[in-house]
Amino acid sequence: MSRLAFHPFHNNFRLNMISSISLQRAQLRPQLARLTFRAWLVPACRAQSRIMTPLVSREQFVRRASSLPAPKPRGPKFEIPPRMIVYHIGTPRIMFLGALKLTTIFVFGFFAVVVIPGYVSADMPLWQTAGLAVASTIPFLAVWYLTSPMVVWIHMRVPDKYRRSKHVMDLFLEAPPADAEVTITNMGAIFKPRVSQVKISDLKPERKRFGLVNYTRDTTQENSQRKWWMFRAMGGFRIEDETTTGVKTKWAWEAVARQIRQRALKEKKGGTA
Repeated sequence: MSRLAFHPFHNNFRLNMISSISLQRAQLRPQLARLTFRAWLVPACRAQSRIMTPLVSREQFVRRASSLPAPKPRGPKFEIPPRMIVYHIGTPRIMFLGALKLTTIFVFGFFAVVVIPGYVSADMPLWQTAGLAVASTIPFLAVWYLTSPMVVWIHMRVPDKYRRSKHVMDLFLEAPPADAEVTITNMGAIFKPRVSQVKISDLKPERKRFGLVNYTRDTTQENSQRKWWMFRAMGGFRIEDETTTGVKTKWAWEAVARQIRQRALKEKKGGTA
């Protein structure tokens, strides 16, 4: 056996086997390196994906939550709106007053743009031109003077504790407190409404303007806070109620007007006493 081990043929065979094995190892070494790197990379990627997945989900959740509309605040539900209309002059009257004012504006504009310039260019006497100017202005001023105190509608602010049901609101409207606020709307000279925020205690039953005004209030403090170029605050109102027409209306203003008259009567008696 020792002779066979040291035979030249066997030595060559062993050398060939060793060289072939070394060659195979050299060829397989890059593949083993790639497999080893891949085996190390896969767990790292899985760990990174496990870390990034919650972040992506959170970003998506935040994006979806931000795109959703904001929830409306839930407050107490009221059956009655915060403002109730307590007086209305009537739609036919409003339409008639609007048409009347529009007619006077058209008449004034026609004379100011067409007729009066024609008289001036024709060298007509000055008294005729001035007379036409006055004649075209009188209808507009007369309608404005007669209709400016007329109130078209009145709203009253209802406190939240009286807005639960219609029955509770009726109790409030039958006997409103003196500090209850009302919004009085008048038709302006050129269709722009004039709105006045007034407390019931500020209104007084008083006749002015040859009976065209039946309720007044003191506007000295309010006018002092306004600019010089602003309209003066409304101090007189024409409200059609039982005292002016002699007929009770369906509006809740009758209870308010009754309370105003009673308070004025008490103040008058207290002043005379």
